[in-house]
Amino acid sequence: MKKRVLDKDHYIFLDKPPVSLYKEEDNGERKTEIEAYMASLRTYMISLESLSKEHFSRDELNLHLNLALILLSEKKLLAKTKELKRIPLKVFSSMVEEPLFELKKRQKHILALTLLLEPGTYPKLQKTLHFGAVEEKRTTPIDGKDHTGTVLKRRGGFAYILSNDGAFYKIRDAGSDVGSLGFGQKVRRKPNVVKPLLFLLILAIPLGFYYNSLQKEIERTVIIKAVGEVTLKFNSFGHLVDAFGNNPKGRDYIDRAKFDDLSLDAAVGEVLEQAYISETIQERSTVEILISGKPLAKDYFHEGATKDRIVSYQIEAKINDNGSFLFTE
Repeated sequence: MKKRVLDKDHYIFLDKPPVSLYKEEDNGERKTEIEAYMASLRTYMISLESLSKEHFSRDELNLHLNLALILLSEKKLLAKTKELKRIPLKVFSSMVEEPLFELKKRQKHILALTLLLEPGTYPKLQKTLHFGAVEEKRTTPIDGKDHTGTVLKRRGGFAYILSNDGAFYKIRDAGSDVGSLGFGQKVRRKPNVVKPLLFLLILAIPLGFYYNSLQKEIERTVIIKAVGEVTLKFNSFGHLVDAFGNNPKGRDYIDRAKFDDLSLDAAVGEVLEQAYISETIQERSTVEILISGKPLAKDYFHEGATKDRIVSYQIEAKINDNGSFLFTE
């Protein structure tokens, strides 16, 4: 299988697309193409609502653009994608050298761009996107509250749009028709607080004491030996409460790590990622993971961040949970 890692940086989205690319007289044809495009997205279980909730930086959008173009150029892989209605991520991950867990997060947006950019499908709608070779001159995008793009769907005072840099937004727009240009502020979801205040106040004190006691109770300890050695401690909620390195390399992993998700699976995955990034482990390296305390389910590592790192980095993992060996298969 041919590696395509060098093709990930060929194109970038450009700012300020020429007005000539967008003609009002094409709105009717664009609307027809949009209807077909929406139907195609539905067959892949992709909704505009889900796409508009995702937020990607310009660099991430550029990456998705290149990955979509790579997928379109790989005929066998594209045919398999159409058959499965999803990207064969393990094959694609190895081809473009992107971590499997990252591709999972990006799959919907990559598929949406792939379907849009397929040659001969949506020529009018494709003109919404404005990109070129990485060598082309471009300006720096200015972040703001207002967004402009082709209206893909209307609902009340809102519109779903596709911007020129391949992003999908839900905006406040009361007048633009499907197929025309829409302009407005992005809709932000507000938290819905519905629990009665009195009930919370009554429960707050006893629940607070109970919660604090559980927070401090260590339920599991995990030792990861990947050249560097790290110890992780988890409480009764399964949350990481302490992490430290047992040797200089282990302390380096901890200094680099960002434990945004406090679960055992995410924390172990983060340590493995830092070990790989720092090149203290490489493909086919052996890593030992020793777990003590309350036993995990036998299939605990069959999916999730830890398995993704093990598969993506081709690590040989030996996982010992209180004397029982766990497997990622």
